[in-house]
Amino acid sequence: MKLRKLEISEFKNLRNFAIEFEQTLTTVLLGQNGTGKSNLLEALIIIFRDLDLGDKPMFKYKLDYECRGNEIHVDADPARQNRSQQVRITVHSGDEMPRVVPYSQFHGDSERYYLPSYVFGYYSGPSNRMEKHFDKHQDRFYRDLLKGEERPLRPLLYARPVHSQFALLSFFTEEEQSLEEGEQSILEFLDELLGIQKLISVLFIMSSWSPARLPLRNCAGTDASESARHTGVCQHKDAGTSLSLFARRKGPQEVVRIL
Repeated sequence: MKLRKLEISEFKNLRNFAIEFEQTLTTVLLGQNGTGKSNLLEALIIIFRDLDLGDKPMFKYKLDYECRGNEIHVDADPARQNRSQQVRITVHSGDEMPRVVPYSQFHGDSERYYLPSYVFGYYSGPSNRMEKHFDKHQDRFYRDLLKGEERPLRPLLYARPVHSQFALLSFFTEEEQSLEEGEQSILEFLDELLGIQKLISVLFIMSSWSPARLPLRNCAGTDASESARHTGVCQHKDAGTSLSLFARRKGPQEVVRIL
């Protein structure tokens, strides 16, 4: 998917705003504080959130983007009286004539023919201004889990700081024996770049836990449901869920709590 052009009538400090995106893989926004860089990113998140859910647009905008060989134009205006006309979508594919796609068909397409597979968000600022716009997809994902329904990853995914710990933990799931000739091992990679030489232990603190439904496993892959009560690998805590990851770095017996 590639963004082409965005016009916003009014969203926060973006008024009569227009931007054309460079046709490169990565777009970098540069500007002084208060010029609207974060507001532009927030507006894009809101736009694709509402398009994915089929919700009423929050503000008036026009968006052009390319997705799976389709040139898509979205003309949204919440002030239009007819709900079906609040979001007007035109699709142009190859040599075909541009065609109008009803909003219900646009967001209800299970194959996501017109929408990006994923919108991934991360914000290093102190507020939750970005994260809150991912809440609807997060809630829907959790409800499906509680009902036992397995679905693909949610299309809008926000990366919290704790996710970086899971990313680091995932490095230790690879089998060193599966390396191809000349390929650098995971442990060599972590040692060279981060100075991490060994995974010592992982501590999960869960808000609720039933051994019958959620057996724990230690790093070796063996069942740890019974020993967890005595070793501290897992503890019950009503305050919430967290992850503590301990790894051995370079130096004599230096153990670092990464989270």
